[in-house]
Amino acid sequence: MFVTTTKEPGETLRIFFAIPLPGSIKESLYNMTLQWQERTPFQRLSHPEDYHITLKFIGETSMRMAETLMKIGGEVAQRHKPFTLFAHGAGAFGKPLRPSVLWTGVTGDVDALRKLESDLVERISTIGIPKEDRPYRPHITLARNYKGDPASLGPELWSRLGKDVPPDATWTADRVVLYRTRSGHKPMYEEMKSFPLQP
Repeated sequence: MFVTTTKEPGETLRIFFAIPLPGSIKESLYNMTLQWQERTPFQRLSHPEDYHITLKFIGETSMRMAETLMKIGGEVAQRHKPFTLFAHGAGAFGKPLRPSVLWTGVTGDVDALRKLESDLVERISTIGIPKEDRPYRPHITLARNYKGDPASLGPELWSRLGKDVPPDATWTADRVVLYRTRSGHKPMYEEMKSFPLQP
């Protein structure tokens, strides 16, 4: 699927590459996050349709550059086979007593995921988009901006929450998607182009 845009010349798109999740997994993780709210209240829950595993954040770019990135996405996807992933564990990014992001991680064929990410990032770097300085940490963002009691946070909490992740939260990652961000919309991320991995 390709989404046309009414952007005027000179305007930009905010885009990124990611692995999508199937609808059943999104629903399961969202229900889990609602239950977690009692113990880890966050100000803003991610819309379940926005759940994804980021491969490469691009940021603001022109439509012309987005079209170039679509070609690259197609090229890279053809070099990789589908693989299995599991939602796994729980944690937070940001300040220890006031985390900014609540997430669940992924396990399964993480080697295949990392190879896909590395291949995509390496190819994109050839057109002038720099690589990240920090290591790749695949995860699914569930909520943002902690508003609870900092005293309730700690390793024991994340360990307990991680055990709540549904054991059947497993799926076959079979495509890469280029998304654009639509600020002020729910869901916020819109698929621009999908690139199937090759069996």
